Amino acid sequence: MKQEVRNKIATVRKIKKQYYKAQIDYGVYFLSLYISYNAWYYQVTSTTNDRQALNLLKRRYVLWGDYCKGRVLRALNPYMQQLAELTQREPFINTVSRWDGEIENSYDWRSLIEYWYQVRCSLVHGSEVRGEYVWLAYQTLRIFMEEIVCRMEACIIQIEKRIETAHFSVPSSSIFQVDMHHV
Repeated sequence: MKQEVRNKIATVRKIKKQYYKAQIDYGVYFLSLYISYNAWYYQVTSTTNDRQALNLLKRRYVLWGDYCKGRVLRALNPYMQQLAELTQREPFINTVSRWDGEIENSYDWRSLIEYWYQVRCSLVHGSEVRGEYVWLAYQTLRIFMEEIVCRMEACIIQIEKRIETAHFSVPSSSIFQVDMHHV
């Protein structure tokens, strides 16, 4: 009888272990995405200072204007609505006085840029971040970076065609410069 109980307890522990093992750590995936985002914004802003780069990004509006008009990033809107509702109910606690921790609405892309950075900082510096905040940071940045990567690929294709037809070389930074004018 005791052995039977021990076996059941062992089985429950195995189930619990497998269950927890199967949980997705969106923090890891978000940080991996943020690395690509970080590299991209360093290129398009020509600075490696995060605050300067983010402030420059907040002044750019081509891509975000297209988003607000419903032309691109359509999948972003429902996540932005969730994020706005969540942060208005419970503002994201951050250490930056220049942002109140709230996303105003589904078109508040300037706050979204700050939100991504603050989630990144919190995770990197070991602060506790609620899972819902991390999941929404991951989803929104994933959609944004998908658009950026597609635009960069289109620029690469254009540059390769120009190289083939004109037989000239293009400096490596041109890929990012072309993309910069479209974002």
